Amino acid sequence: MSMIAESAGGFCCAGRDGKIYIRTIGEDIASMPLKLFKNYKFGEEYKISKISYEDGVRDYKFGNDERNTLWISQDNMFIVDEDQIEKIYNNIKNLTINSFEGTSIINPAWDMGDIILIDDKPIVYQGEMTLNGRFISEIKSKINIKQREETTIKRQSQKAINRKIYSEIDQQNLKITQIVQEQTETSEKLTQHEQTIDSIQDTVSKVDEKVDGTKEELNSKITQTAESINAEVSKKVGEDEICSIISQSADEILLKGNRVLIESNNFKLDKDGKITATSGTIGGFTLSSSEFTGNLNGIYKYDDYDLRVVKNIIIGSMEASSELINIFDANSDGSISSADYVRIKNIISGTATNTKNIAGTVIINSKSPKDCISILQNGRVCASLGVSGINTKIVTTENVICGIVEGTSYSGLTINNSGQLTILDYDDKKVNLNKDGLTIYNSNFETIITGSSISSPALYNSKGKVPEIEHGRELIVPSAANTPTRKSYIFF
Repeated sequence: MSMIAESAGGFCCAGRDGKIYIRTIGEDIASMPLKLFKNYKFGEEYKISKISYEDGVRDYKFGNDERNTLWISQDNMFIVDEDQIEKIYNNIKNLTINSFEGTSIINPAWDMGDIILIDDKPIVYQGEMTLNGRFISEIKSKINIKQREETTIKRQSQKAINRKIYSEIDQQNLKITQIVQEQTETSEKLTQHEQTIDSIQDTVSKVDEKVDGTKEELNSKITQTAESINAEVSKKVGEDEICSIISQSADEILLKGNRVLIESNNFKLDKDGKITATSGTIGGFTLSSSEFTGNLNGIYKYDDYDLRVVKNIIIGSMEASSELINIFDANSDGSISSADYVRIKNIISGTATNTKNIAGTVIINSKSPKDCISILQNGRVCASLGVSGINTKIVTTENVICGIVEGTSYSGLTINNSGQLTILDYDDKKVNLNKDGLTIYNSNFETIITGSSISSPALYNSKGKVPEIEHGRELIVPSAANTPTRKSYIFF
C-alpha cells in the first residue's frame, strides 16, 4: 500500500470510518501558538525543489538542486513511466516543512498529513493522540531526506549492475505485467509475467557474452490458455540454436526436441532413441518380455514367383500341400488346377480382382535361437528363421524352387539353369555349381565330368550320370535343343 500511495504522490492512512485512504500532504492547514506546547524542539527546515527516481535502468528527474531532493524508492514496482514522477513533483514542489517534536493540546479534527503552522513555521502533523479530559497529542514530525547519488550498485569487480522491477496494472485492457531485470556489462537476466483475461505467460531469459565475444542465449516460456498449455525452452550460441517444445491440449500432447528422454519403472527412452519396455502393443503387435506377436490378416499379393509354384504343382513336380492349397486355390474349389493358374495370372496383370484373404500369426522371439521369427497358419509353423537358417516347406527364387513332399520324407527341387550346369549330390544332399563351364565337382571336390561334353544344359548325380528314376519320381532332363526356360526337376 505504501508503494501505491507513493506512486500517487501521497501517503496511506486509516480514516475515521475505518477505511484506507491515500492522502496528500497539506490537504488541510491549521495553526496554533507555540506557547501551548509544554515542551518542544524544532529541527531543520526542508523545502522540496527536486524529485528523483532511479532504478539502474530508468532515470527520471524534475526540478533543480537549489534546495532538497525527494527520492522515490527504486523498489517501488508501481512506477512505470516518467509521467508519474512529473505528477508527483507538481503536487509537492516548493513544499516547505520543519522537523518538530512537542506535546500539546490539539484539535481532534486534525488528520495525519495536515500542515500545522506553529508560530508560522509549517510542520506535518503526525503522532499519537490521547484523551485525558482533553485531547493531547505527542507530535513527532521527523524529516529525513538522505542525499543519494545513484542507484547503480558497484561490486568489487567494478562491473555495473542495473536492476529493474517493473509492474503495470492496466484495468482498461485487463492486463497485468511484471518484470524483474538485471543487467551487467556482459550479461542480462529477465523474468516476465503477463496476465490477461485470456492467457497467462511467464518468460525467463538469460544472455551471457563469452570471452571470445560469442553470445549464449537461454530462454524458457510457458503460455497457458483455456485451450492449451505450451512450454518452450531454447538455447542459442552464436548462430546455432536448439529448442524443445511441450504442447498440451484436450485431445493431444506434443513433444518436440533434439532429444526426448523418458525414465520410469516400466518404460525408458534414452537420448539415443533406445526404448526399453516390458509389455504393450506396437503397430498391431503385442509385446511381452521376449516376444512380438502379431496377427496376419489380409489379401495375399500374388506375383510371378507364385505362378512358378502353381505351374510346378500342375505338372506334378510338386505336391499340393494343405498350406499351398490355402494360398494358391484362387477359385476356391479345394484344389490347384490350370484354372487357378489363369486366375492368378490375371490378378497379377490387373484384369481380375484379388479376393484371396490369408490369416495367420507372426512371432518374433528373442529367446528362441532356432525360431527367432516364425509364421503360423492354423497353429502350425509354415516358416521360421533362426541361427541355423530358414526352415520352410517351400522356397522360391528367380531360377530355383525347392520344397518337401507333404506326408513323405522326399524333398524336391525345380531348376531353371539358363545355360548353367548344376550337379546334385544325392548322398550328402549338396549342390555344386559349374564354376568355369568346363568342370563339374562332387561334394569331395572330385572331377566328375570335364571338357566339352558338358557344354549342354544337363543334370547329373554325384556319379556323373543322368538319373532317370529317383525314389520312384520321374526325372525329365533337358536336351541341348531345349530352351533355357525349360525346367528340370528331381526328388531325392
